[in-house]
Amino acid sequence: MRNRLVEYQRGWAESPRKRLADGAFLLGRAFWLAVTIAGLAAFLAALPGLINQVDQPEPAIQAGLERLGISTGLYAAVYLGLGILFVLGFVTVAGIIYARKTDDWMALFVAFFLVAFGISTPLISQPSTSQPAIVGLFANLLNNFGWIALNGLFYLFPDWRFTPRWTWIPLVVLILYATLSSLPASSPLSASHMPGWLMGGYFLAGWGAAIYAQIYRYRHVSNTTQRQQTKWVMYGLVIAILLNVAISLPSVILPSLA
Repeated sequence: MRNRLVEYQRGWAESPRKRLADGAFLLGRAFWLAVTIAGLAAFLAALPGLINQVDQPEPAIQAGLERLGISTGLYAAVYLGLGILFVLGFVTVAGIIYARKTDDWMALFVAFFLVAFGISTPLISQPSTSQPAIVGLFANLLNNFGWIALNGLFYLFPDWRFTPRWTWIPLVVLILYATLSSLPASSPLSASHMPGWLMGGYFLAGWGAAIYAQIYRYRHVSNTTQRQQTKWVMYGLVIAILLNVAISLPSVILPSLA
């Protein structure tokens, strides 16, 4: 009888905290859904400007296409097709995680990252004059969050804890940098005024810390299940990096492909 009374008292004490946690998670899921819908709407609103951009490419791009014997129509079709595939790919994977992992903060965080990164990347590639101002502002906010979340993923995945503990410092520095990058170039505080050597050092240090964090976690902290989770994430990132190199390398070897 006494044990039952203790369990009842414990459950009564913990239930308000549990309700609060469940309510916060439901709010987070509702926010993800709102951001995703708004992001897709922003992409559709910017699509006419994107179509116009590829149908009438800049003179340098047009000259490059002519040298390579590629028609503007083919270029536009491939460019638009890849952009749409990029958005749908990221949003679809995010939607699967959102639907299947209904009680996991890390899964919700990853779903946010995928939506923010996937939707904002095609939008920020456009000139700001070719899209509504509100779309440009929304895209920049999403893009900044996407890069912050990508770095945070290295420090927090898979158990939602900073490992090593000091890794919150480079993440705070990144948030500060993203804030300064959002300022107009006319502002003396804009990150665009940073010297090149400082920018290069910052990115090398930031990504170096991120990679070290995952290696340290894998070797010293993770259990067997977490190591399997880490392998899946690292496989995905390696594929992304290799694809990025494959896309970028030809233009380095043959500048006309730029």
